[in-house]
Amino acid sequence: LYANSVIRNLSVHPVKDLEISERAGFNEDLDIWYGMLAGAAAQASIINCTLVEDYYTVTLTGDHSWWSTECLYLGGLVGELEQADMSLCTNNGSITLRPHEGMLALALGGLAGNVMHYECSIDRCRNNGELYILDAADGGGNTSAIVGGIAGYVKDERVGTVLAIMNCENNGNIYAIRPHPRCGGIIGYNDSDGTDIDWDHWFLCPYVHNCLNNGNIIAYGTEND
Repeated sequence: LYANSVIRNLSVHPVKDLEISERAGFNEDLDIWYGMLAGAAAQASIINCTLVEDYYTVTLTGDHSWWSTECLYLGGLVGELEQADMSLCTNNGSITLRPHEGMLALALGGLAGNVMHYECSIDRCRNNGELYILDAADGGGNTSAIVGGIAGYVKDERVGTVLAIMNCENNGNIYAIRPHPRCGGIIGYNDSDGTDIDWDHWFLCPYVHNCLNNGNIIAYGTEND
């Protein structure tokens, strides 16, 4: 979704069991964004959309050689949100991600897998589904796992703009059974550091306001940790 697109009032009924086994047109060294509604939304608005209640599984298989430089961002509605807004949206689906052993990193979010850069907002959204990142489908790998009830991976990297998550609620349990798990009821991992910014610009971090987590968080590393 690009260029001022607006998606509203949809009930999303995606494929329940998805298997990704080939590159399917992706170039090397590019991240992969997958959402039950859209892979990515940039300069777009998503309003009052719902992933219907069910159990969904995404499994990565195939030749591991090309997975080694990839990061996968999986969201209940959107894989990546960039300069975009999401409001009044709900995920009622439970999502299980079974990674490939060669993946570099994985991020799973109840609403969005990856929220990037600036001028993004998620407002009055709710996750009711359980979120799982399990061990690799083939039992191996050292891939790190990021799981967030609302957003998986978050990074704000521009001074003077705001990335906001407001009035949101997570009611789903979160499970990460992988090496190096990073989990949270609202955000799985905030990578918005201010290492190159003076203290006058400390606000270069997501604005999280009036959010609530009611879910349990179960996270532990495997024997590869």
